[in-house]
Amino acid sequence: TTQVVTGQLDNGFAFVRPPGHHAEKADIMGFCLFNNVAIAARQPQIHFRVTRVSLVARDVHPGTGTQHLFEEDDTVLYMSVHKYGGFYPGTGNPLEKGRARGSGYTVNVGFMERGMGDADYYRCFHHVFLPIAREFNPDLVLVSAGFDCAKGDPLGPMKVSSLGFAHMLSMLLTLANGKVVCALEGGYNVDVTSDAVAECVRILLGDKPSPSIDTIPTIGAAKDFAITIKTLSPNWKCLESENILFQSIVASSTSKLSSDKCDESFFKSNI
Repeated sequence: TTQVVTGQLDNGFAFVRPPGHHAEKADIMGFCLFNNVAIAARQPQIHFRVTRVSLVARDVHPGTGTQHLFEEDDTVLYMSVHKYGGFYPGTGNPLEKGRARGSGYTVNVGFMERGMGDADYYRCFHHVFLPIAREFNPDLVLVSAGFDCAKGDPLGPMKVSSLGFAHMLSMLLTLANGKVVCALEGGYNVDVTSDAVAECVRILLGDKPSPSIDTIPTIGAAKDFAITIKTLSPNWKCLESENILFQSIVASSTSKLSSDKCDESFFKSNI
């Protein structure tokens, strides 16, 4: 992180073990001893001219410690997409958005259903994370790079492909002049994690993600987005149009299953 903020590197990937996103200020939990990304976020604010840090988490488990450490801080935007409901550690409620001066700077997208894939994560980034991050305008982006939401992971019930991870990271590189640093979090299938990490490193080195992936989300994901967007709309002007879009999708999908795809017509101008 220091090398990125001082211009020695364009971006970076920290292969750290153990992971850190569950670690609290004074407690260890969930395989985590020190909250690596939290330390990496605060250090450049103290020692360098970094004012705003965006911290993006996509581990299948919500980053309990990270959220708690920054929930009253308006200089760190914490955004997490994770499995929610009957899943460890039971935190990451989409109605939680921070407290005091940090209100609006905690963004939780909690997937209620299992089996969410590339399109669901892509749309989470496209319609929730990216608009908020652009309005926040960070000087640095840190990624809690969990890979246990990958298809084939023994602990995660999701189905993100290696290309899906590549597309998510490619979107984040449009922020903060590309100053993005990933820190390895969860991932419990060595082959699956290795393939996904390799795709992400390729993106950091300047390649473009290819081929294209499915971008039409499920009804279940759209409902989850709608909850988060409605919760954060009072805090972020950019979410006004997104709120209208996803409330319309939900209203038109009452007779459909959560696993059904959304109507493609809603996304023709939102590729």
